[in-house]
Amino acid sequence: MNMFSSYLARVKINIHCVLAMSPLGEIFRTRLRKFPSLVNCCTIDWFTNWPEEALLDVAKGALQDNELGIEKYFDGVTEMFKIIHQSVEVISEKFLDQLRRHNYVTPTSYLELLSCYQSILKERLNYFGGQKSRLEKGLNVLAEAAVEISNLREMLDK
Repeated sequence: MNMFSSYLARVKINIHCVLAMSPLGEIFRTRLRKFPSLVNCCTIDWFTNWPEEALLDVAKGALQDNELGIEKYFDGVTEMFKIIHQSVEVISEKFLDQLRRHNYVTPTSYLELLSCYQSILKERLNYFGGQKSRLEKGLNVLAEAAVEISNLREMLDK
């Protein structure tokens, strides 16, 4: 019994728990009201802005393995995502100064931007690929019709 109580005492001293929650919305405020010790007895680390290298590396990692057809523009596209994310951070600060309302730009929102871009690009590539094949089929039919017409004209002229 003494050994178990000694074990529990050591666990209580050394235990650490990590909770990751988004500060957005009513759910977060409700949790804080229900469990005030989340604020009173915890250390809260708010995520700060990502450095430029991290934004570029995450974008490169997310877009690199997919066959999206952007190899030629890869560096420019990743740079665009960095600029977009940083501009939203700047505008969010202006929004806070002018309207006194918070707009959180989290790492999750950056990852969501990347996945949204990928899904929309894939959808558009499929759509325009289908439209291209329809156009090519139509052009082939017109070319065949032109050959038939020229053959028929030759037959009529003879």
